[in-house]
Amino acid sequence: MHFELVKKLLIGTAQEFDGNVSFKAKPYLDRAGSALNVHVSLMDSNNNNLFYGNKQKYSDHLIHSIGGLCAMMKKHMLFFAPNDDSYLRFQYPDIHTPTTISWGVNNRTAAIRIPYFGNDSKRCRLEHRVPGADCNLEKVLTAIIEGIVFGIENKIAPPNRVYGIASDPQYKMESLI
Repeated sequence: MHFELVKKLLIGTAQEFDGNVSFKAKPYLDRAGSALNVHVSLMDSNNNNLFYGNKQKYSDHLIHSIGGLCAMMKKHMLFFAPNDDSYLRFQYPDIHTPTTISWGVNNRTAAIRIPYFGNDSKRCRLEHRVPGADCNLEKVLTAIIEGIVFGIENKIAPPNRVYGIASDPQYKMESLI
């Protein structure tokens, strides 16, 4: 896969300059972890964004996609955090590491973030913030697609939207681990 080729190229380049590269999700306990955030848009055959509803409301496709992703999140943790070291990112988190099954708009503390897109319907998307830098990209993409399809086909409602720090106890969000 191309991702593995890129890893090899980065390692080789770093070695040429007496450096090193780490693909650990949490190489340093006292610093922010390394994530592999995945942005997803859903377009129809006419290039219309199915996640965009209108300026006041998100589409059912987006809401159900978030619901499906949240419903499947614990099951998919083995892809998002594939080894014991992966969980250090969640055990020693910084403010931008999601630790709960949550979603929010432009909220980098939530597991699923809906970035601000203004009035541009083409930019409406979701960002899955849980996978770590040590994941297998192919497995992560498969898991995300599975969650989206599950949510849309079964009309899964997401948990309540988070407006502040997703790990704040007031929101009562389920923990990722």
